[in-house]
Amino acid sequence: MISRNLGHLRLFFAASQLGSRIRASKVARVSQPAVTQALGKLKRAAGGPLFDRTRHGVFAPERGERLARRVVRALARLDPALREVSPR
Repeated sequence: MISRNLGHLRLFFAASQLGSRIRASKVARVSQPAVTQALGKLKRAAGGPLFDRTRHGVFAPERGERLARRVVRALARLDPALREVSPR
């Protein structure tokens, strides 16, 4: 089962959109090892790789693309509700 940790899912989405774990760590203001650890946990839970690494960055294969689409839909519904409860 995929982790329901929102932080991990947000880091995954940032890395998939930015094409870089380092950029994702900067945007999320967490360490790069924290991003790597979160993505490793998601990879194990998904049963396979969510990214392909190249010298130009990381790219999501089909499994990663599928998860990214689902994360986008989930966050689109969740984020407005969270803003209502805790506007910061």
